[in-house]
Amino acid sequence: MLAPNKKAYKYLLISQLSFWGLLVLCAALIPRYFTSNDEGGVSNYGVTLETVVPYTLAFLSASWLVMRAARILPVTTPTLKWLRIVLYIFSGLLLLVLVSTFPYKINSTLSQLHASTATVFIGFEAVTAIWLGLFAARDKWNMLLLIAFMVGLGLAIATLNNWLHLLFVSQFVTSVLFGGILLNSTKLLLTIKSK
Repeated sequence: MLAPNKKAYKYLLISQLSFWGLLVLCAALIPRYFTSNDEGGVSNYGVTLETVVPYTLAFLSASWLVMRAARILPVTTPTLKWLRIVLYIFSGLLLLVLVSTFPYKINSTLSQLHASTATVFIGFEAVTAIWLGLFAARDKWNMLLLIAFMVGLGLAIATLNNWLHLLFVSQFVTSVLFGGILLNSTKLLLTIKSK
């Protein structure tokens, strides 16, 4: 049986692999959101018949696995206690983004609610990435991932301001890099601070 620290890391790793594996499946089924000039965001997969199931499973499985990791994460230091809180919030935000996806094309109010939820989500990822990458688990990999994350965040901000049209790409890049920072940081914190 795996020790809680290894099991928590394993749950996070599987959460990211399942999340991105299922979203890549969505992109393979309907690549136009990634390649068109008027690309939409990743959420379009949640309202399209061909991809609604893998999209839903991506968010549900990631949320559940992140919550499982949070529950068993050893909280032997103040930093690990904060990481547990971060994981619970992350799990909840994954669910909120999923739930706000389904009705977002019904009217402008629901669309704005979904956009606001997504903005909170990426804001949370940005604050968490900075905290982990610069303070809680600083190392060369986190620094590189954080720099790349900030480039992706810049693409997202440029898209929101209609300077570029790279919503899908910026969502994909920032979320993958956030997952990398989260995994690397968790591994570092459990290895270094649990001794």
